[in-house]
Amino acid sequence: MIKNFNKIISVAFCFILVTCFMILPIYANKRVSDVEQIFPKNEVNELLRDVQKMPIYTDYKGSRFFKMANRKKVYPSRKGVILVTADKFKDKLPLGHAAIIYNQYTVIEAEFPYVTTGNNDWNYTKKTCYGLNVKGTTLAQDNDVADWCYRQIGKRYNIDYFNTSTREEFYCSQLVWAGFKDVCGVNLNTPIFGDAIHPMELVKSNRTYIIYEK
Repeated sequence: MIKNFNKIISVAFCFILVTCFMILPIYANKRVSDVEQIFPKNEVNELLRDVQKMPIYTDYKGSRFFKMANRKKVYPSRKGVILVTADKFKDKLPLGHAAIIYNQYTVIEAEFPYVTTGNNDWNYTKKTCYGLNVKGTTLAQDNDVADWCYRQIGKRYNIDYFNTSTREEFYCSQLVWAGFKDVCGVNLNTPIFGDAIHPMELVKSNRTYIIYEK
């Protein structure tokens, strides 16, 4: 009796495993299709091309003048600096990713299924990376934004990319955008995708400037 029960359990487990392997690729392809409807591939590619032409500046926070840094690659570690990558999630989902630096070791990011902390090592772990300053904010305000994002840790990941008004759940670029909007009154979004915020829009925004590129 026990042997038969164990056999049934084994067969059921194998069935579930095979079903998962069959369903996951279908779900992944649907997910990519859904994302590309929100962020069309051609518009994302045009956005990436525009960003690649943008200059890089020294991190002179608080100065009226931005001094060109001749594309010197100094990776940022200052609290409140925005990080953005154009890398595809799992090399498939065309979303990119964004986070805000909390300290030299830690970033705050919304990564499914929750807002959480991550390692501040994007210069090593990402194929592409941009470090951003926000124009018109002070060092103290940048710190406050990072602290605001830290207080969101544990909240759910927001899968409705157009619903940026919620503060109960976040996706990556929405979290950074909401922090600067709520704390400093600065809107980092662009009109490219309407209310939805692609991470690379944070780079393209006329309210930010690049201080690092990989």
